[in-house]
Amino acid sequence: MDCDCQDTDVDCTNCDMCNDNDILDLSSTIVNPATIGPGTWKVTGPGNNNVPLSGGTILNATGLPAGPYVVTYTLNSTPVGNCPAFDSFTFSIRNKATALIKSDTLICNGSLGIQRFPLSSLFISGDFGSWVDANNQCLVPTADILLQSG
Repeated sequence: MDCDCQDTDVDCTNCDMCNDNDILDLSSTIVNPATIGPGTWKVTGPGNNNVPLSGGTILNATGLPAGPYVVTYTLNSTPVGNCPAFDSFTFSIRNKATALIKSDTLICNGSLGIQRFPLSSLFISGDFGSWVDANNQCLVPTADILLQSG
């Protein structure tokens, strides 16, 4: 690239979002804010549909269809020579993951001491997500809960 070219470098390696309440400020994807040339943002989603942006830079994924999206930053003025006029990156919007579980399950360890209770037995449908205990420690979804008396 020519040293006299205006910078258009944008990138986001961790921009995948859920469509329940995620928001992305596209200006945070500018690689070098000090050298970026003035420009505009465009986001296209499934079916090559344009996605509206709040304030020109804020993408609200709430309610958007799941699928691949392309973000493009285009310079306001036409560059000269071999200078790039735009840069883009791709990311995905996913449907909010849901899992239905039984509402209340009473577990007693009784007089037998240690017993096992499989977390998987709580699922009605779906199995995406993570389980945490009362101390916010992750539990393996396929693991058994050990019940101890005492």
